[in-house]
Amino acid sequence: MVGIDMAVTDHCADMALTHRNMQDAYLPQRLVDKLMYMYNYIEMARVTGVPMSFLLTRGQSIKVFSQILRKARQKNLLVPNQPRVRPRRLFLEV
Repeated sequence: MVGIDMAVTDHCADMALTHRNMQDAYLPQRLVDKLMYMYNYIEMARVTGVPMSFLLTRGQSIKVFSQILRKARQKNLLVPNQPRVRPRRLFLEV
């Protein structure tokens, strides 16, 4: 019976060690994944020519507009400035 108990104990220890090794491998992978987000934002800011804060707060349109402005400048073109049209608010009178 001692051999069976040793086998069970060894199996449990192996499972615990395997679980710990998996956790030890998973944590650095999560860190790398988080850092890749930062790397991607840095590269996107570099390519589009906008600050990183614009990428986080303004969305896709600022990247596209920045690229349009960059190409227009290379070709000595002007991009027309159109004022922002605000939608009219409709109020119900009581």
